[in-house]
Amino acid sequence: MKTKLCVLEDFPSVESSLIALNISKSQIKKTKFPKKFLEKKIGCKNELEIPLNLLNQGIINPVYSGPKIEVLFEDNEIICINKPPKIHSHSIYYDKQNNVLSFLREYLYLKKTNFCFDRKYEGGLLYRLDFETSGVLFFSKTKEKYLEIRKNFQKLAKSKEYICIVQGKFDKPGIHKHHLSAFGPRKSKVRVEENGELGQAVMETSVLDYNPSLNLTLLKIKLFSGIRHQIRAQLSFLGYPILGDKLYGGSPEERCFLHAYKYSILIGEKNYQIESKKGFLFDRFFDLNSIF
Repeated sequence: MKTKLCVLEDFPSVESSLIALNISKSQIKKTKFPKKFLEKKIGCKNELEIPLNLLNQGIINPVYSGPKIEVLFEDNEIICINKPPKIHSHSIYYDKQNNVLSFLREYLYLKKTNFCFDRKYEGGLLYRLDFETSGVLFFSKTKEKYLEIRKNFQKLAKSKEYICIVQGKFDKPGIHKHHLSAFGPRKSKVRVEENGELGQAVMETSVLDYNPSLNLTLLKIKLFSGIRHQIRAQLSFLGYPILGDKLYGGSPEERCFLHAYKYSILIGEKNYQIESKKGFLFDRFFDLNSIF
């Protein structure tokens, strides 16, 4: 998708006019414009046609096109939502609308913050959940708190708890420590390696229930680190892939059954403990109401 701009002054090149719009040289390079186009002179009142994603790089699209999202909690400091599976926490490109930040902007939650048109701070998002993962997601309403929490997240995040359904009768409860490494196209997958460059992943597993007829186990996971895909990679390495997690060896299902059940974060003097017992489709296999 492209958009047309009317240039309001003379520029020695198209590239210099783009830089004047606060578009970085690295972003211009990634767009792969022809060299002759970038070197072309452009005068006042000339039209310039460029990709909309480039012009609005880092800005949140105001239209949301995903499933219904539940707001769990809101006050002057934070907004917490229950992220559905198969939507992004945020989007790299402006024209993508299937993400939580677009939901917050369309329904005016971001109007109450100073992140709506800010390109640097991920809309106040304090951490990310995978596209496949559902659950509790925190957003800060101010840059000051956002910067403070992101800088000290491991210290201020007092508890990070997940539930998941794994294939088989899980028999390895306890603390698991593995070093992880990224591999594959665009480093999109993670695996256990002795000296993995992503660092040490630490989690504690406990069994909540077992479904013998389907040979499925409901687990609670407590995270002590925050490495991308770590729960999925560690459980797969242990021989118990998450149901629906095809990337890590799970059987095909309507979703990957991993849900961020509870997060507790210290913000100022208050410890925010937000939980969501609504793991979409989990009730097909387990009665969560009888467990929590």
